[in-house]
Order: sequence, then structure tokens, then C-alpha cells
Amino acid sequence: MLASSFMPLLVGIGWLSLMLLTGVVLRAKVGFLQKYLFPASLIGGVLGFIVINVGWTTVLYLGRRTGAEAYSFERMLAIFGTMTGTVASGLLLLRIVDPDFESPVVTELGLCGMMGLFLGLHIAFFSYPQPEIGIKKWLMVVAITAVVMLVLLKVFKFWKKKAW
Repeated sequence: MLASSFMPLLVGIGWLSLMLLTGVVLRAKVGFLQKYLFPASLIGGVLGFIVINVGWTTVLYLGRRTGAEAYSFERMLAIFGTMTGTVASGLLLLRIVDPDFESPVVTELGLCGMMGLFLGLHIAFFSYPQPEIGIKKWLMVVAITAVVMLVLLKVFKFWKKKAW
């Protein structure tokens, strides 16, 4: 009863939020949109394309080589969904190949989300004061983190031969 009574309210709030944003965009001057919106959209689209392709390639490569052979495909899909969205996106992709959540990947994904908070916390601390630190130092921290993570995969023998 409670869940069904909140749904129309949430839909209404979402609709009003969209209408508010649409009104703000329509009220803006066309010169402003031509000057800033198109270049920002173009840059965002190109960078998004690059990030998604690098992410997909990385997840596909490591997904075939990490973990048990029995659940490597499910694990790869769940991690890709998490990497490109949220844990809920990962669970949705996992639900496609494992509708009843019979594999242990669901538990692993929950633990992965909690561990990701601690493993990525230093990057968040460097991201907030990034204008003062500079992009070079921030990228160096991200690159060092990536190398350390890949070395840890090798050391703890999570990086195995291609499974599928």
C-alpha cells in the first residue's frame, strides 16, 4: 500500500523536474547555446565514446581471464554494468544471464562495491582539489593506481588464462 502510494508522487516530481530543466534550457539565449552547448556536447560525446570503448576492452580482456571459469562471463557483465553506471546496472545485466541469481556473482558484486569505495577513496581525495593539484599529478595518481591493481591481480593469481 505504501509503495503504490509513493509511485505517483515520484513520477510527478520527476516530471516536474524535467519540465523545469526544459524551461531553463528554452529560456536561455540561442547565442549561449551555440557558443557553449554544442562544443560541450561534442567534447562530452567524444570523451564518452573513448572512455566506454577503453572500459569495454579492459573489462572484456580481464573478464575472460579472472576468476573461476564457471562464472567469468557473468562476472564480466556485472562488472561492466557497474563500471558504466552503478551497481544496479551491473545487477540488471547479471539478471539477464542469471535470472534467479543462482551464481555467487551477486555476492561478489556487493562486496566489490564496498571494496571499491576504499580502493578508490584516494582518487576521490585527489579529485576534489584537482585545480590546485593539477591534471598531471591527478593522472599520475590514477595511472599508479591502475598499475598497482594490475600487479595485485598477478600477485594474487586472479589473472589467469583465457576462459572463453
